[in-house]
Amino acid sequence: MTIELDVFLEGYQEPIGVIVGDEITNNLEFKYSDAYLEREDNVQLSLSLPIQEKEYKDSECKSYFTNLIQENNSLETLIDQLGIDRNNTAGILYHIGADCAGAVSCVPKGSPAPKRPGDLRTDYDVIEKDQIVKIIHELSEYGRLPDGTRDPSPVAGVQPKLACVYTGGVFLQPKPGLGVPTTHLLKVVKRGSILTSKHESIALNVAKSVGLEIPDFVEGDFSGAISTILLERYDRTFDGSTISRIHQEDFAQALGLPPRLKYERNGVIGRRFDARSIVRILKETTAPAISMRKFIKATFVNLALGNVDNHGKNHALLYRKPGYPTLAPFYDIVPTRLDKRYADQFSFNIGSAERIDNLTPEDVAEFLGQFGLKASQSKAILKNEVKPAIASISEQIEHVAADGHKLLADLIAQNTSYICNILEWGDIKIPVRDLFAHDVGGWID
Repeated sequence: MTIELDVFLEGYQEPIGVIVGDEITNNLEFKYSDAYLEREDNVQLSLSLPIQEKEYKDSECKSYFTNLIQENNSLETLIDQLGIDRNNTAGILYHIGADCAGAVSCVPKGSPAPKRPGDLRTDYDVIEKDQIVKIIHELSEYGRLPDGTRDPSPVAGVQPKLACVYTGGVFLQPKPGLGVPTTHLLKVVKRGSILTSKHESIALNVAKSVGLEIPDFVEGDFSGAISTILLERYDRTFDGSTISRIHQEDFAQALGLPPRLKYERNGVIGRRFDARSIVRILKETTAPAISMRKFIKATFVNLALGNVDNHGKNHALLYRKPGYPTLAPFYDIVPTRLDKRYADQFSFNIGSAERIDNLTPEDVAEFLGQFGLKASQSKAILKNEVKPAIASISEQIEHVAADGHKLLADLIAQNTSYICNILEWGDIKIPVRDLFAHDVGGWID
């Protein structure tokens, strides 16, 4: 038995292509539609699925569409209720593909386009204050939304969150069945975690202060008791009262890697999220040299802040118009080394180093060399991009400590000290702090 699905992109009223899935083998194929191929404004679904007339076979396209399926409790419940094989990507998308995160949707063949831009004046309902308080409490206490609460845009990740619209100090949710977008993610740290929304807010503020492009955010106490962080979605446009989605994909999709290969340690040479594969992606952006400088700088900023969970699904590309994509703002900048649940290992190696405490000058040189940089170019990027960022971060350490976050200040001081020692930046003054010891739990891999 086969399953046929129309693939839509918001902004196009007709399907851009068709998925055909085999329920016995769980294989699937994808083909762009002839009408879409003829359009001058067509954009590729993915770097791994460039525009072509020929169909894509299972090994070429399945990883991209599997990455559209967001991992959460609702998904697992649906799979159990319907008895769907977890590897049956087409079968799962048949039931939930209308609600894929982002501008893409996959629906039973012949269905109308499920997503469209939203009109703020007519397409949304206000979420009352008492309901927001209840939502935040349930997310913090149980890691899920209250019973009966609609989740208009399921999004993956470890941290509990709600997709919503936030404007003028008011929370809104899309009316049922309209397929209109949200604009923000309300993130809540689950009770008992050592990581807090304040830690993420500090990391984001530091990243922004050193020039990284990040989504706008608000740290707020919307519940009266539990700290939250409200992040603006970078893949949205807001024109007057109209909210629209921008097509985007994460690096795992761009590389044709399934979600479980989002860390280098889980892959094999030629099929893993590593420096060489990252460079392949960055070379396909509108401004490759600028993208590479941004990524290198962000890598060292993440090191300094203790974020070792910058895996393949935590980097993305934006397709604002036909042609080459742009590097999306950096997101999920969280000091994960504070939390024992996270492995201490890098998401992608720097040279041969898998952890910051075994990083060497040779590893840094090898890493930069993988970007195709000459020694003189590498020195210029380290001097002009990375060093000023590390110096600025070191100057903020005592402020972080004074704000009541001693452990985070200790972590940043230790990491910046490692970096400065490796790169022989003795002129950067690192405050003397207590030793940070990370006891690895390592269940997130």
